[in-house]
Amino acid sequence: MDSRKKRQQFEQYKQKKQKILLQDSYIPMKIRKIIRPLLRGMLRVSRKMQGYEIEILKRTELPQGKPLIFAVSHIAKLDFEIVSEIIKEQYYVLAADFVHMKGTFSGFFLWMNGVIYIDVLDKQDRKNSRNFMAKVLKQGGNIMLFPEGDWNLSPNELIYDIQLGTVDMAMETGASIIPISVEIYDEQKKFVVNMGDAIEIDGGKNDA
Repeated sequence: MDSRKKRQQFEQYKQKKQKILLQDSYIPMKIRKIIRPLLRGMLRVSRKMQGYEIEILKRTELPQGKPLIFAVSHIAKLDFEIVSEIIKEQYYVLAADFVHMKGTFSGFFLWMNGVIYIDVLDKQDRKNSRNFMAKVLKQGGNIMLFPEGDWNLSPNELIYDIQLGTVDMAMETGASIIPISVEIYDEQKKFVVNMGDAIEIDGGKNDA
């Protein structure tokens, strides 16, 4: 599929996202929750076949009965797959690469998992994507995002500047923020993951 056709499909996807928000349509999650264990199993098999290892420094106990925002540091292409294998809960992940993912196995996996694609150059779509994430949370779902907004390849910065939208959504929806840091060692073959304690934002209100 050529890039022009993919861009056209991305525009259609953005319009559908806006339509869901305008019509206040329900976002389906039930089937994705059912197949979540299967997807985690597929990730585990894929990781083993590629020879990657995971060391978990801490796996915090997640709050029950409220939506969760998994805020993950962004160190490499595979950190999404690594963290997704660890997390049991179903969630929608925010991604900015529709054109590259469309028509690929990774793109199909993201769709099965639950994904919200964003056009970072489109002001209206940035707003729609933010509101779509809030809608997922208000329906009792979870989201994953990478607040740095890009891969952190700097040897001098532990983490890039954090986008403020994470806290804003937690305040609006009553969600708990689950910080997760990822680092990679041993010639890019060992991932070390640390899941921090849940962060509760005062003033949050769950409208789910």
